[in-house]
Amino acid sequence: MDRAGYICIVVLAFAIGAGSCLAAEDASNTVITIDVSKKAEPISKYIYGQFIEHLGRCIDGGIWAEMLEDRKFYHPVGAGKSPWKPLGDTDSVKMAAKDAYVGDHEPEISVEPAGLFGICQDKLGLVEGKEYTGRIILAASQGVNAVELRLRGDDSQAAFHSHRIEGIAVAHAAYTFRIHAPQTTDNGHLEILGVGKGAFRIGVVSLM
Repeated sequence: MDRAGYICIVVLAFAIGAGSCLAAEDASNTVITIDVSKKAEPISKYIYGQFIEHLGRCIDGGIWAEMLEDRKFYHPVGAGKSPWKPLGDTDSVKMAAKDAYVGDHEPEISVEPAGLFGICQDKLGLVEGKEYTGRIILAASQGVNAVELRLRGDDSQAAFHSHRIEGIAVAHAAYTFRIHAPQTTDNGHLEILGVGKGAFRIGVVSLM
């Protein structure tokens, strides 16, 4: 479509709207003249028009690279508006306000040698074999040997790939990780689990 045709469509759309507004008065007196012989400079090939809505993963998981919601834990884990859920013993996950890395609080997870102790977020769009990169702010007591991040398929029994972070400092520190998707799904899971005995905190987590 050339510029004249585009202008014609825009003017007609405007005319329909204007006609509707004038209908209550006297639309018969409204006259619109379109001269398509007059042309302006061509539109640059570097200018694109598009219609964007939150359809599927057009923006979230598409144009917008961040895959996680509430990555700074504005909502308490397990609360109605939080996308994060406790794993294993729900009583092991608490929101700690003192010395929180950002905001009013952050999750503190108590860890025992046996069982699952951590948090999880689902509804992630994954592509099998694709590598995802992440960054996480952690602090842990000396008894916590590691924090393991697992990228899982569409249910708790699906296969997963994991990244293990060891030597976690007592004070908040940043750690990066790389992890692969085990399958293509619209309901992937990111799990953050503690290993050992003690407690660890999560200040912020990001996955792209």
